[in-house]
Amino acid sequence: MDLHAIKGEHEVFVEVETGKSDISANIQKCAALDGTLVFFFVTSELRDAWQAGLPPDALALIPVELDQLAAVLR
Repeated sequence: MDLHAIKGEHEVFVEVETGKSDISANIQKCAALDGTLVFFFVTSELRDAWQAGLPPDALALIPVELDQLAAVLR
């Protein structure tokens, strides 16, 4: 896990995916987490390739969508 934030009872987990790690293993590792799960992919191609395999409630972002992370952290 690259970032774990807690505010009150709300937990946010962020996994940064560059394509150089075992993304499948990271998805499995994160699937059991209880809180808001964000996968931050460095390219849209990488996100598009993996989005279908993410947990259904996970948020998949790319750099141009980084402003959406602010809403998750509130």
